[in-house]
Amino acid sequence: MAGAKKTKLTHTNTKRPQKTNIKKQDIPSYTSTKKDAAVNTELSLNSITNSRYLKTAKTRLKNLHPSKRAWAVGIILIILLLAYYKKNLFIAATVNGVPITNLELLSRESQLYRQKTLNDMINEQIITQEASRNGITVSDAEVNQAISDLEKQFGGEAQLNMLLAQQGEDMNYLRSQTKIKLTIEKLYSPEASVSAAEVKQFINQNKNQMPSSNSAEQVKFATEQIKQQKIFNQIFPQKFQELKQASKVVTY
Repeated sequence: MAGAKKTKLTHTNTKRPQKTNIKKQDIPSYTSTKKDAAVNTELSLNSITNSRYLKTAKTRLKNLHPSKRAWAVGIILIILLLAYYKKNLFIAATVNGVPITNLELLSRESQLYRQKTLNDMINEQIITQEASRNGITVSDAEVNQAISDLEKQFGGEAQLNMLLAQQGEDMNYLRSQTKIKLTIEKLYSPEASVSAAEVKQFINQNKNQMPSSNSAEQVKFATEQIKQQKIFNQIFPQKFQELKQASKVVTY
């Protein structure tokens, strides 16, 4: 239209967000290098607090609900204090500054202990099945008597328990091993014949170790000792290898 004023359109200049210059060192790296692994574990609390990561964490904490913020701050402080004063809770050792964590140590121990325990259980099952096929059983009363004999041999129940503890074992372990031992003796005792000449030779060679001066007791003791030596040093190792080779063992 004539006479109409021209309206000059003006655009409001909106500032574009400034491009943030992200430095390479600000980006956390998840690919460990030998140099990264050698970072000193003796970081002070001041250097940790002043790190860029915790500055960002502080900003996030401010936006939390006060109650949640208090919990978060408390947890962080506990972790920092533990990391500083109780490094042994997280680190088992360091080699030239490179840490070996307790998690790695426990994982390795767990794998080794599991394999050993599994092998023992497989061997025990092979022996138990062979005893079952031959109608051989070991009663609790027989195990109790064997344990009682051991207690007398080692100076009482307390002394025996102390010896077990020193080896990292307990009475339950001893009972299970005693039952297996008695099972093996029953299985192969008929094959372990002992001659009078062997008994006489044993007594002459072990006069100072005889539990009694009574000749009948000495003969009994010598016979039992020779028989056990034959069973566990000669007969059982060979028989067990045959049993194991004949068994179908599948592990997962």
